[in-house]
Amino acid sequence: MQRNVRLTDDLGKQVREAAKAGGFPSIAAFIREALRNAVAAPAGALATAEDRLSTAFSECRYEIRLVQAQQQATLEHVDRLVKAFLTCVPEPVEPVRAREQAKVRYAQFCRSMNGNAGVEVTSD
Repeated sequence: MQRNVRLTDDLGKQVREAAKAGGFPSIAAFIREALRNAVAAPAGALATAEDRLSTAFSECRYEIRLVQAQQQATLEHVDRLVKAFLTCVPEPVEPVRAREQAKVRYAQFCRSMNGNAGVEVTSD
């Protein structure tokens, strides 16, 4: 089978240069090889692209699972911190009384720390 194809001057020049650079004996040989590659490539290229996408999606799923696990751990830590804070810190009754209670608690803390392994803590 023989077909004739008209090329623009620019495209013809590019084809000649590519044929020469590729080591083809003629422009026709280059065009035949390009057509063979174009006809054979889509199935292989499509399969390759699908494989790459599948791998990328698998990696994304893995990364998302890691982020979810880290987020869950962070939320658990925050939950424990809030529970400890709300359990240990009483609600202030009134500002003056709350300040006095805080000073008493701090003085108790300083006394307990001064008895531990030579740690010196002073209350202001």
